[in-house]
Amino acid sequence: MSFVHPLLLIGLVAASIPIVIHLLNKRRFRIVDWAAMEFLLASMRKNNRRLRIEEILLLVLRTLLVALLAFAVARPILGSGGLAAFLSGAKRTAVILFDTSFSMGYRQGTATSLSRGKEAAGAILSELRGGDSVVLTSFTRSPHALIKEPTTDLRLAAAEIDRLVLSHDSSDALAALESVYETARACDAPTKTVYLISDLHAISFNQERLKDPGLVRKLEELSRVAELVIVDVGFEEPGNLAVMPPKIDSTILTPGSTFTVSGIVKNYTPSPQTLRVDLLLDGSTQGTTTVKPDPQGEASVSFIANVSTEGTHVVELKLEPDNLDLDNRSYLSVLVRQGFKVLLVDGAPGKEKADSAAFYVKEALMPEGGESLAAAKPEVVSVEALPSIVFDEFDVVVFANVARLPSEVVQQVASYTERGGSLLFFLGDNVDRTFYNESLRALTGCELREVKTETAGLTVKDYSHPAFRLFKGLRLTRIESATFKSRWLVKVDADKDTGSSAGTVLMEFGSGEAALTERRCGDGKVFLFTSSADTRWSDFPTRPAYPAFVNELVRYAARDPSRSLNIAVGDNLVARLPAEFFARKIDLDMPGGQQTSLSPVPEGNWVICRQPSVPYAGVYTIRAEGLERQYVANLPADESNLQRISVGELRKVLSGVEFKYRRGYRAEAGPTTGESPSEITRLLLYGLIVIALGELFLAQRFTR
Repeated sequence: MSFVHPLLLIGLVAASIPIVIHLLNKRRFRIVDWAAMEFLLASMRKNNRRLRIEEILLLVLRTLLVALLAFAVARPILGSGGLAAFLSGAKRTAVILFDTSFSMGYRQGTATSLSRGKEAAGAILSELRGGDSVVLTSFTRSPHALIKEPTTDLRLAAAEIDRLVLSHDSSDALAALESVYETARACDAPTKTVYLISDLHAISFNQERLKDPGLVRKLEELSRVAELVIVDVGFEEPGNLAVMPPKIDSTILTPGSTFTVSGIVKNYTPSPQTLRVDLLLDGSTQGTTTVKPDPQGEASVSFIANVSTEGTHVVELKLEPDNLDLDNRSYLSVLVRQGFKVLLVDGAPGKEKADSAAFYVKEALMPEGGESLAAAKPEVVSVEALPSIVFDEFDVVVFANVARLPSEVVQQVASYTERGGSLLFFLGDNVDRTFYNESLRALTGCELREVKTETAGLTVKDYSHPAFRLFKGLRLTRIESATFKSRWLVKVDADKDTGSSAGTVLMEFGSGEAALTERRCGDGKVFLFTSSADTRWSDFPTRPAYPAFVNELVRYAARDPSRSLNIAVGDNLVARLPAEFFARKIDLDMPGGQQTSLSPVPEGNWVICRQPSVPYAGVYTIRAEGLERQYVANLPADESNLQRISVGELRKVLSGVEFKYRRGYRAEAGPTTGESPSEITRLLLYGLIVIALGELFLAQRFTR
């Protein structure tokens, strides 16, 4: 126990006054023998013990009355738990929501929004009195309860706040408020206050989420059951520079490939900037350039890079340091292979090679004698072999004049496209219209009508499309030079949700009928070419443009092998490995030097390793015997725009929600130890009144 005014304890000396008065009153009387009173003495001796007890009781009460008054004036302090909690009970609960998203790392001088937030949280704790309790939750896109149940141990709360570190994720203040709704309702403290400590990043208050009436109801109810205080620890008009994740111009890379790396530099400041941008490949600088993005604008950068070895390689764009360094780096992991695998399903095999429906496609991808030079590695199979095929081993599947597919294969290819695989259908005279319309229409997005026999040419609708850029301006390999005798007439379905076309027509015949359509299915693509892949319906396969057309289309259609290698902070890292790795030790090296082990789980012909919700931006490397594969995680792009939401905008967004706004937080005048004398002082004063009334009552009772 300690005292706010310890010198006033000298008032305890006054507790001796009733004793002194009592002793003086005893000495005031002189004994005189009086014969007439002798007969009364016998009766008085009988009551002497009772009178002495009454005098001592009144003396104790009067002494205690003065002592309590002295204690109350000195204002004693007890700790936050133990006796204080027992005497006073939990009078107030503070629920602290602390934003740890990466925008809180914005720095001015030596201070960051995070450090200012910790100061504000400490000030809130310092205002809590003995017996008050606290709940602590940090939040990014999702809340993380650090102290879930109210506790009177304020030192524990202070230690948890001190341990808070910056996350690499974005924030969702509305989700954080929603998360403490039940806690606030269940808390039985007479006074409840919810403190939201944040830099008031605009994206943290997503207005789209407020279209959910359930969320709005909870927020409004929360502001009724508890006082809501929004504590703003951000800096005024924060500016920031950021580089977006790099992109490359080709998804198919082989050893020795040269490719273009492009990126975008964002300028979230009110003034023009001149910035140096470095390109790094596997940590080694490959090039440097300078960009000058306009105020609140952006600028593009472009580099030429080359890879010489197989495996995964990390491409990195790097900016000079600024007030928020985390988003000055961005990453891309690329996979370099000897080639990509194409499955060719021949629906009309011929007696001679050239008579087969898939012959010209195979020759276009890998000419006879040029196997070692071809990037595509086609494998020709019959329809009957499909049930035993593992589709995930191929980057694209081409169907040439296939009549129909087994039902289990239809399900397999549908799942394959959902996972990012692509399908290319060449039609022909062997096609079963009913089967395509009933079983494959959900994939192709087209209804087959009838075969039209009429000579027509071919036109490309948009030469800027990735599959046709090569042909722009070329004369010797013009696609338009081909002549078609027959084709299927198709109707492109309308999207059920938007009413617009479910697919895109990339090529047309001269009379306006669709020749090539593209449709997105899950993470993959599905293409439908309405004529044949061989010479039965056209002379296209014999034209110089045909090999280039097939190669460019298949390259564009092929699954991006690097897709699964690139994720965002907060996503799950999922590695699909060959089955032989099931029995091997698999480690994951994380950014910052941390390492963990992964547990492979069998899934068909593969094993799956998962690292849930990766916490940091940077490079993640999976290592095992015979394997080293690099994954990268990038920061959420929208978090780099540090635009703040004003108090006025906040009140509009949270209309119906009552809250107080505090710019920073300073403790009110009074103790700063996290403990308060007021509860004990009040109890002493209550005791003082009770004792005074008791003394008055007994004094009157005893003098009757």
